[in-house]
Amino acid sequence: MGNIGPGELVVIFFVGLIVLGPTKLPEVARQVAQLLGELRRMSNSFQQELQDAMSSPPAATPEPAISEIPVPSVEDTPESEQLDEATEAEDTP
Repeated sequence: MGNIGPGELVVIFFVGLIVLGPTKLPEVARQVAQLLGELRRMSNSFQQELQDAMSSPPAATPEPAISEIPVPSVEDTPESEQLDEATEAEDTP
């Protein structure tokens, strides 16, 4: 139950009894228990999904080899056309 001992539970019970009163304390305790149960179910579900994801084989999408990656040539870029025009303008008298 974590770091809460029986003495601390008794103190929590008496504080709850004083603050909530004997009529509302069981109702609030029931709601807290339902909330904790729901949180535990969500936590277990999340842990199970993570374990399933970690144990399943990786996806079958192979990475392309370096030789298969297309590389644009220098002649195809707009900068190369501007460079060609600039060098032609310098060459003309």
